[in-house]
Amino acid sequence: MSSLFIGSVSPDSFDDGDYGDPVVNGDVKIYFHHLSGDSYDMRTIFEIEHLGKKYFYKNMKSTVFIVDDQNVETAYNFRNPPHFNNIQQADARDAEHETQAVLESYFYHPNVAPFLAIHFIQRLGISNPSPRYIEEVATAFKSGVYEYEESTGSTITYGNSEYGNLGALVAAVLLDREARSLVLDLDSSKGSLREPLIKVTNMFRSMEYEGFSDRIRGTRYDHSFSEGVTGKIGQMAHDIQSVFSFFKREFSPNGPLGEAKLTAPESQQITTPTVLGTLNSIFSLIKFGFSNCYGGFAPHRGGTWCTEDNYERAWGKLMYAPDDTLTSEEIIDELATLLTAGRLNSESRKIIQEHYDSAADPGAALRLAQQLITVSPEFHSTSLMQFNGQARKTVDPPLPSDRPYKSVVFILLVGGIDSFNVIVPLDGCTGITSYDQYQTIRGSVAISKGTLLPISTPGQTCSEFG
Repeated sequence: MSSLFIGSVSPDSFDDGDYGDPVVNGDVKIYFHHLSGDSYDMRTIFEIEHLGKKYFYKNMKSTVFIVDDQNVETAYNFRNPPHFNNIQQADARDAEHETQAVLESYFYHPNVAPFLAIHFIQRLGISNPSPRYIEEVATAFKSGVYEYEESTGSTITYGNSEYGNLGALVAAVLLDREARSLVLDLDSSKGSLREPLIKVTNMFRSMEYEGFSDRIRGTRYDHSFSEGVTGKIGQMAHDIQSVFSFFKREFSPNGPLGEAKLTAPESQQITTPTVLGTLNSIFSLIKFGFSNCYGGFAPHRGGTWCTEDNYERAWGKLMYAPDDTLTSEEIIDELATLLTAGRLNSESRKIIQEHYDSAADPGAALRLAQQLITVSPEFHSTSLMQFNGQARKTVDPPLPSDRPYKSVVFILLVGGIDSFNVIVPLDGCTGITSYDQYQTIRGSVAISKGTLLPISTPGQTCSEFG
């Protein structure tokens, strides 16, 4: 079977009586043409089933033999690649068949299941899954079924037992013991960084954002994000820079994670500008609403100066308000649940509660608590954090190298360039070109002769430019 590459239509497609019942040999069904009896020939069809899909193959080979310049066959030959398109007479149907065939070859490729397993696990919160975890999820995708045993002993089945069932795959990702283990939660390598847009969406949804219905742009309500959000936070919906996502699955940052050979795909978007841009935008949302104040997410709307708790410039604001009956401790716990899924450690809760209690009024206290939680490690990751009481280690700067190097300096001048002040005639000029002529024409913007750096230019209009 490994040498058969030419597909066949199903024996059922032929006239009645052409092919009878198959001969079963292990996992292979063999169909003989009625004119061939039980003999193998080019009309014999083989059927196999793989991942729930039936494949039919002709008992044929198509080989291309290489001949020399005397038209004598050599020892070189290769398999003639099968194709659906008729080279002499192009047909749209043939192109559709070939496109369908190549798509199916991708879908049923053995790398698809583990590829999807790793990506789904990483996107749903674990950057460094174990090989066993990946295999479990890949198996669920291939078999189309995942069985979860509850603590009561009963079993819940997900999927329809067909290859490629995403319900079974997602169930395996979320219900595997590695995803639910409380012990592994204490492992510093468990979890993942949160994508920038996930954090922003978390704020809008959990803090109950509502747009102001009276804020109209043109003839419609406009509560869209401003342009350039990707530049601020490193990510934005429908603004992917390439088909390969915003970061690589296998990305490993420098430092302890890289030294431990651990991956952190989302860290590829963590740069100083995006870290500051994300926090500035979230702080702006908390204090000024959905506006452009101090790096906010929204487009400019106009209005008064940006003032905290004044939403005249905003298109909407966060409407979350804790129940009046809750204590400050209970309010911090509720915020921790909404913004960090309850992961916020006890030490951070105490610190935030102290600042909450010392605020001027309940509104200011709430905004301050929201800001403090958004700078906590738990807001930016899916891991558990613990205070160890030790100061953060200071990283020694790298020692400078004594190796010579060359560098390319790229100067980007926003706007036009004053080309007349780039090269200035200095000395040894002939004709009308001279420094005096330059100074007369340029007037007050002329560069003084004493500040120019001389450049020797033999054979030019001037022997020296500056």
